[in-house]
Amino acid sequence: MAAPNDPDLLFKALADPSRRKLLDLLHAHDGRTLMDLCEHLDMTRQGVTQHLAVLEAANLVATVQGYAAQEKSVLTEVTQARAAATPVSVDASTITDPAAFAKFQAAQDQLSGVLGHLLSITENYPDLKSNQN
Repeated sequence: MAAPNDPDLLFKALADPSRRKLLDLLHAHDGRTLMDLCEHLDMTRQGVTQHLAVLEAANLVATVQGYAAQEKSVLTEVTQARAAATPVSVDASTITDPAAFAKFQAAQDQLSGVLGHLLSITENYPDLKSNQN
């Protein structure tokens, strides 16, 4: 593993034009959210996250771990709820079978709950209080 002040890490980080643009964006307005950075670059959140990891390894940026942990937790919950709701199918027999309908309703309720949590986080993103390392 390379040392934190390894010049190779620095040159690798600065070699990519997208990473240089990220640095320019952060220099212009420190504390930008991941969503804000994605709006200025033509890449996915995962792509921006990977570039930020390279910049962080070179000690050029520091990410706020509270947001990252919260995002990971919510996205994991949404993924699990979608996976649980997807295999539950509804046909005419489901409506007449109380147990099958209850299973369907429980899966939909779980998915609705986590999607509501995701929506709440999205709406309040700049005001989240978990932005402490």
